[in-house]
Amino acid sequence: MNERKIFSKEETITELENLSKFQLPRWAFRGEKYYEYPLRTSLARFFDRASYNGPKKLKVEKNLLREFERRYHHYSFSEPRVDSEIEWLSLMRHYGAPTGLLDFTYSIYVAAYFAVEDISEKEDGFIYGINLDWCQDAASKVINAHGRNGKWVTKPLSRKEDEKTFKSLFFNSHQIDMVVAMNPFLLNQRITTQLSVFICPGNVNKEFSENLKALDGCEQPANTIKIKIPNKSRINILRSLFDMNINRASLFPGLDGFARSLGVFHPTVFNDFNP
Repeated sequence: MNERKIFSKEETITELENLSKFQLPRWAFRGEKYYEYPLRTSLARFFDRASYNGPKKLKVEKNLLREFERRYHHYSFSEPRVDSEIEWLSLMRHYGAPTGLLDFTYSIYVAAYFAVEDISEKEDGFIYGINLDWCQDAASKVINAHGRNGKWVTKPLSRKEDEKTFKSLFFNSHQIDMVVAMNPFLLNQRITTQLSVFICPGNVNKEFSENLKALDGCEQPANTIKIKIPNKSRINILRSLFDMNINRASLFPGLDGFARSLGVFHPTVFNDFNP
């Protein structure tokens, strides 16, 4: 499904300060480096790599979660509660395992970094934005229309509620076409550092775009937006983001994050570079 048809409102920015008008409360953003690259979860890409298009994708997702839970204790002494699927899945995303969660961020500036970090000279970066108030309200109506209680998606979850509500909706054999913004009650370091929020598609058998399209008002400019960052602006954008302490080293604390940041942008490396 073409993302142009879903994100009907499109803008172009060349300077970082021009993004400020899009940084609105209760919006979530995701940076991508290809204009025609569809929004896809790591689970959907996993199915592609495995050439799997069978009818039991939900079972495969459950098996992935089960295997992660069974072996996680080999690598960490701190474990989520056994019955909190959303906490386990957020950890899986943290370490790169395939899940049905799609990473967004509350910060359009963090999204801008991911939009331009790895683009080549022939590519432009893009930011997708979703109005979360609209998303949650529209998803609630879809859930209610299927005979379930959609009220919970419009309010913050308590720790006791998160595993019950998440499991009843996303691991149910009767899947619903829609997306919902969710985070676990306990936030890991990366969620906190990147101001992350997960947008979760309700039907694992369909693409993220198809789930999003099921929400009424998806194509309205007040609800979704796509922002282009031309390649020629990449270095200046990265320089401005670095001054805001938004870079690979700050978003991924640790030596690996710092080392990778040197291959993206660092002022002492680019001090003689004038695009």
